[in-house]
Amino acid sequence: MVVTWGRSKVHSDFDGNRSSKKYVVVASDSVSVVVRSQDFLSDEDRLLHIHFEGDWYWIETSFGNIREYFRRVSQ
Repeated sequence: MVVTWGRSKVHSDFDGNRSSKKYVVVASDSVSVVVRSQDFLSDEDRLLHIHFEGDWYWIETSFGNIREYFRRVSQ
């Protein structure tokens, strides 16, 4: 999975299935940010709390206490 964050849109590519959604930053602190966007699967508005740790960030999935980690890569 490749996730690309732009100024106002997040783009996702998973095995050739591509999607883009607009998002708005709702809050932030020194280690995290909260964005409001439509869920990629259900199209419902969701708040997503993104936690940063070095070159990694993680989110909790909607499936319970499962974290999904992403690594920053240079283009």
